[in-house]
Amino acid sequence: MSEINYSKLNYYGTKVAISKSQEAIKKFLVKFGLQGTRFTEYKNVGVIEFILFKNGKEMAFRFKYDFPENKNHKRQVYRALFHYLKNRFVAIEFGITTIEDEFFQELVLKLPNGATSTVKEIVKNQLNQLEYSSELQLPFKKKEGD
Repeated sequence: MSEINYSKLNYYGTKVAISKSQEAIKKFLVKFGLQGTRFTEYKNVGVIEFILFKNGKEMAFRFKYDFPENKNHKRQVYRALFHYLKNRFVAIEFGITTIEDEFFQELVLKLPNGATSTVKEIVKNQLNQLEYSSELQLPFKKKEGD
């Protein structure tokens, strides 16, 4: 994680507990019909997972974010996370986008090997394997004679 000067960012010095931010996030997830909300943390990576049941299908979403070790800065990140996610849901509420479109990159897919990954992780992995050049190249092979 790159060095961030938290003292110059919004929510610096917030006294709002992390649990309060998590509860507020959970509240608007429930408002939009999302279930099974889970917050997990490991080292300096946080994950929010939730499920949308639509048309008889279950769609899981996984949102990852980094946070600092400093407890005060961590509270600050959770406030920013709350407002970031809240604004995404405001756009959904106004019909600007849908839950599926807004959280498409966080949609969890089951891979052929049985593992799970988000659309964003899959695409990033594929992009990292591509060779880049200054010329526009289409991502498919040319047919003979073209």
